[in-house]
This record gives sequence, structure tokens and C-alpha cells, in this order.
Amino acid sequence: RCQHRSSRCSSLCIKSVAHSNLMLPLAGSSLALGMPTDEVLQLRPLLKFFIFCLGSTVVAEVIAGFLPSAITDVLTVVYGAMLLHRDMEGLVQGLHVISVIAALNCALQAFSLLQILLGKPGAKYFLANECIVSVARIKEGQPVYEHLNLCSWHTVLGNLAICSAVVFEFLCARLSWKMFKSQEAASMAMASTLDLETRGSLRGGRVGLMGSDLAASEAGSGRPIPLAGFTPYQGQPHRMVEDD
Repeated sequence: RCQHRSSRCSSLCIKSVAHSNLMLPLAGSSLALGMPTDEVLQLRPLLKFFIFCLGSTVVAEVIAGFLPSAITDVLTVVYGAMLLHRDMEGLVQGLHVISVIAALNCALQAFSLLQILLGKPGAKYFLANECIVSVARIKEGQPVYEHLNLCSWHTVLGNLAICSAVVFEFLCARLSWKMFKSQEAASMAMASTLDLETRGSLRGGRVGLMGSDLAASEAGSGRPIPLAGFTPYQGQPHRMVEDD
């Protein structure tokens, strides 16, 4: 029975370790950044608003038929929604991840927008719902020119959606990175403070790990208290004399 209970406990420990290893990549970092700062708490609703606006942009891109752009933006929306539904510790640990994702998607959308402006029908028809463009096609080895209307309300909606996607992706990247740097600075300040306190306790004769006082344990011995990590020699003195 005891053996069965110990094997059951070991299996539960293995499952908990596997679960924690699976959840760490979702959090985005294995570093403990401490409690969220005031700046993180203040900027969190604004980040939520930008992600909501980006989700509305994805809907507009789907309606306009700009499916590649919608797939690009939905990555930021899905990860941002998952991050905002986690607790504050999970939010803090995943800020730099969503910042990188949003920055990459912003670059991709900016490149797509540049292609629209430089290609046909061109920048002058960016907000036009009708544009007749001559398009050359090869038919039976001969070029055939056709006049096509390449603009509609779908293209107008899609172009505006891509512009909005570039703006909101940039804002999500910038805001999340700002929140992460604020939390990182607070964590570094806390770590330096704890390091100074630990060094002060070691110099005062305290053991840093257990927090026990050496002065209390050796008060009745009457011996001087050495510094932590240093043990003086207490044996018989030796004199080095050269042989005649």
C-alpha cells in the first residue's frame, strides 16, 4: 500500500512538472519579473483597447476579401486576447512576446501597403470605387489589351483596413514594449536592493539563506564573530626557521 501511494505521488509530481513546462512558453518568459508596476496597470486598458480595434480591423479585412492581411493580423489579436485573459503575472511575462509579434506584423502590413501604392491601379485610385485600367494579356502568342475595373467598395474598405492595421500593430508593439521595459526596470531595482540587503546581512554576521543570527548563537562563547565565509585558523602557531 505504501509503495502504491509513493508511486502515485511520483506520477502526480511528473504530471505537475510537465504541466508547468508546457505553460512556460505560453507565458513568454521563465523570468519572474515581480509584481506589476503602476505603469503596467495604467497601460493595460489601453492595450486592450488597441487589440480590440485590431480585431475590428481583421473583420473589415475579411469582408473586403483581403484574407492574407487578415491572417497576419489575427495572430496578434489571438495572442493578445489570450494574454489579457491571464492573470497579471502571466501578462507581465508575455509582454515582450506580443511586442515582437506585433512589430513583425506591422512590418508585413507596411510592405503590403507599399505594394498596393506602387502597383496597379496605383496610389491615385487608393480610395476610388471605380478605376478603368488597361491590362495586357497574352492570348495565342499575341498581347491583348483589356479594360478592367479594378476598384470597388471592397478595395476601398480593404485599403483602409490595411492602413488601420499598420497603425494598431505599431501601437500594440510600442505599448507592450513600454510596459515590459517598465516592469524590467522595476525588477532590476528590486534585485539590486535585495542584493545590497543580502551583502549587508553577511557583513553583519547573518547567514543570508536561512536568516539566522550568528551573534545570538555565539554570544555566550566569548569568541569574536568572524565574517561569513571566513574561518580563522585556531591551531598551534608554526615558526619557519632556516636550518644552519
